[in-house]
Amino acid sequence: MLSYAAGLHVGTVEASSSVEIKVLLERNTPQDIAFNTSQPQAFPRVNGFILVPNEGGTVVAVISRMNMEPELPSASNAGEVPLPSSRRRLYATPIGTIELSMKSGTGEYRLLRGVDSFPTVGDTVILPTLDQLKAIVEASGDDKRVKIGLSPIASGAPVTVDPDKLFGRHLGVFGNTGSGKSCTVSGLIRWSIEAAKMQIGAGESVQARFIVLDPNGEYRSCFNDLADKVDVKVFSVEPDVHNNESDLTVPAWFWNGEEWASILNAAPGTQRPVLMNALRHLRSAGMAALEGGDEDGQLLLASSLSAFCDYLRSCRAAGVQALGNFPQFITLRRNLEGIRDQLDGAQIVLGMGNLALSADIQSGVDVIAAVIQECTNQQGYPQVFHDLQIARILEALGSILDRLPRAAIVSGASEDMPSYFDLGALPDMINYLASVMPGNFSQNMAGLDLRVRSLLSDSRISTVIAPEEGRRSFPEWLEGLFGNGDAGKGRITVLDLSLVPSDVLTTIVSVLSRLIFETAQRYRRDMGSIFPTVLVLEEAHNFVQRSYGDVTENASMARCRKVFEKIAKEGRKFGVGLVLSSQRPAELAPTVIAQCNSFILHRIVNDRDQDLVSRLAPDSAAILLKELPSLPSRKAILLGISTELPTVFDVLPIDAEQRPNSSNPDFWDVWTKKRQVGIDFDKIAENWSS
Repeated sequence: MLSYAAGLHVGTVEASSSVEIKVLLERNTPQDIAFNTSQPQAFPRVNGFILVPNEGGTVVAVISRMNMEPELPSASNAGEVPLPSSRRRLYATPIGTIELSMKSGTGEYRLLRGVDSFPTVGDTVILPTLDQLKAIVEASGDDKRVKIGLSPIASGAPVTVDPDKLFGRHLGVFGNTGSGKSCTVSGLIRWSIEAAKMQIGAGESVQARFIVLDPNGEYRSCFNDLADKVDVKVFSVEPDVHNNESDLTVPAWFWNGEEWASILNAAPGTQRPVLMNALRHLRSAGMAALEGGDEDGQLLLASSLSAFCDYLRSCRAAGVQALGNFPQFITLRRNLEGIRDQLDGAQIVLGMGNLALSADIQSGVDVIAAVIQECTNQQGYPQVFHDLQIARILEALGSILDRLPRAAIVSGASEDMPSYFDLGALPDMINYLASVMPGNFSQNMAGLDLRVRSLLSDSRISTVIAPEEGRRSFPEWLEGLFGNGDAGKGRITVLDLSLVPSDVLTTIVSVLSRLIFETAQRYRRDMGSIFPTVLVLEEAHNFVQRSYGDVTENASMARCRKVFEKIAKEGRKFGVGLVLSSQRPAELAPTVIAQCNSFILHRIVNDRDQDLVSRLAPDSAAILLKELPSLPSRKAILLGISTELPTVFDVLPIDAEQRPNSSNPDFWDVWTKKRQVGIDFDKIAENWSS
C-alpha cells in the first residue's frame, strides 16, 4: 500500500494552516495527464482535489490556485554561474477526510466532513485514484437516490442527492437568465419521479406531489410524457383543451381577511374593521344558506338587522340625547327608512331575492314607520329619539328577527373561513355596516367601496376570483390542486399564472401558497401523519421581495412575503418543501433564504448576488464560487446539506420537447428569414379583449 501511495506522489507540503496548505510539486510531476492513478486521468486543475495522508487519516483538499515561483539560484561547484529557476506550487483548502470502509466486505472509500488532523510540513501529497475521486463527489447511502448530474473533475462520476434533504430542507436554484435555471428545476422534478418509479417498479404509480407556481407559463407542456408515472394537471387562465388543461380559479371567497385587506388596501383604523365585519356576516349567511337553503336571502337580512340592533343598543348605552344632533339623527332615520323599504317592498337591497312578508313582519314595518313619523315634525325637521321610541324599534326588529333564520347570527363565522358567499353583496354590506356600526365610519368608506366594485367588475379578474361555476365546494377545489390521494397516484400540478392580471397576481400567489401550507397543517392534525408536497416558486424575487424599512411597500407584496416566510420556517414540520427559483437572489427576503439548506447555483454575474451567495456557502466553497460569473449553461455548483462537499457538476441534459418554454430568442434566424414569423394581430386583439 505504501509503495502504491509512493507511486501517486506529486509533491510535499511546504506550509500548512487550518484554511490553506502550500504544496511544492516535484519537477517530474505531470502537467496534463497522469498515468500513475490506475488509469489515465487529467492532472488536478483549479477546483480539483489532492490527498495528504498523515497519522490522522487522508486529508482531502481542493485546489484554489497554482503558480510558478522562482527559487534562489545556487552553485554547486566553484566557478559555475548560477542560473535562475522556478518550481511549480499549488495552494489548496482542506475540506474533509477520506477513509476506507470495510462494511461491504469489498472495501469502499467514504468521505467525512471536517478535518481532525491537519497536514504538517513535509507530508507527502498524492493524487486521488478514480475510486477516491468518485467517493469525494458521489453521495453515499440514501443520498444516492436521485442522479442530477455528472462531475467533470471526477471523470464523469454521477452527482446524486437525497430528496428528503434536497426538498425537505428547502432549496434555492439561482442563476442569471439563460443559464439553465428553469431546466434544472424541471429536471429535478423529472429525475425524482423517474428515480421513484424505478424503485417501486412497473405497474405502480409514483405518489409524489409537486405544485409549480409558474408566472411565465414555461412549464405547461414539459411534463406531459410523465403521465404514465404520475398524474399531470395544468391550470391556466386560457386553458388549452387539447392539452387537457383546466381553468385556473382562486375564488375570492377562499381569501382570508388579511388577503382581502391587502388587495383592497383597507385603512387599518377605519376601513379594515368594517371590511372584517362584512366578511363575517356574508360568510355566516353563506354557510347557513348552504346548510339549510336560503333562496330568498332571509339569512343575509337577519345578519344585517342583527348588526343594526347592536348599533341601537350602543346608542342607548351612550344616552338618548346623543341622537339629538342633526347628522346622527339623519343617519339613524336613513337606516330605519332603508330597513322599512327592504321589508315593505319585499325586496332585499343586497340583491338576494324576494321575502314573503308575514303579519308579524308587517307589524314591525308599521312600528318603524310610525317611529320615523313621530320623530319628524310637520316641517320635516328632526326631533330627538327618546328611549321609549328606541325600545319600540328594538322590539319591532326583535319580532322580525324571530321570524327569520337565526343560523346566520349564531354560527360565529370567521372572516378567514374558506366558505362561499355572494361577492356581489360585499360592497352593499360594507356600506350598510359602516352606517350602523358604532362610530363614524361612513365618511371613510368611499375609497374602499370604489376599490371593491372595481375589483369585482373587472372582467380580466372575475374569471379567476369569481368563476361562473359558482359554489364549487372547497374539497373539490383542493382535490383539483393536490390530486386524489385515494387513487394511489401522485400529481404534478402546474399553475400557469402568465395571464393573471398584475393587479391580483401577488394576492393569487399568496392565497395559493397559504392554502397549500394550511392544508398540510390540517392534514397532520386530522390524519396524524404528514402529506409531503413540494412547492416550486418560479421568479421568486417577484413575490418574496426583501423589505426595505425606509420604503413604503405594497400591502399585497408584504402579505405574500409573510406567507413564504412562514412556509420557510415551519414547512418542514408539515411536509411542505419549498423550491425558490430566482435570477436575483439578492432581492429575496433574508428570512426565506436563511431557511434554505441546499443551493444549486448557475451563472451569476451581478456583484450583489455574488456577495449574497458567498455568505451562504462555507469557507471551503469560496474558491468554487469565484467561478460563478463564467459558468457555462448546464454547469452548476451544488452546496448545502444535500451534498458532503460543494461540487461543480454538469446538469443532466433534457430533451428539447421536455424543457420549459424559456429558450433564448432567435433574433438572427427571424431577421434572415431562416424562421418565418406569421403575425395575426386580429386574433391577438380578439383574445385580449374577450
